[in-house]
Amino acid sequence: MTDVLVPSRTDLRRLTLGVGILSVVLGVLAIVTPPATLAAIMALIASFALASAVMVLIGAFRLSAAKAQVTDALRGAKAT
Repeated sequence: MTDVLVPSRTDLRRLTLGVGILSVVLGVLAIVTPPATLAAIMALIASFALASAVMVLIGAFRLSAAKAQVTDALRGAKAT
């Protein structure tokens, strides 16, 4: 059963060859069309920044909620 999940050497060579050819084609395309390359890099940076901002906001709200829970727990402990 596990043999199905393990790629053969031929499959790995084909994959490596395909990635190599794709890298060369995209490299040539990047050199030939600098504005498109710049736009693609900017889009990657912008998407990373947006994803990071969303994660930071989610973390901030969770931290705020946790702070409120700890504060309530401490107030309850002082009252007893």
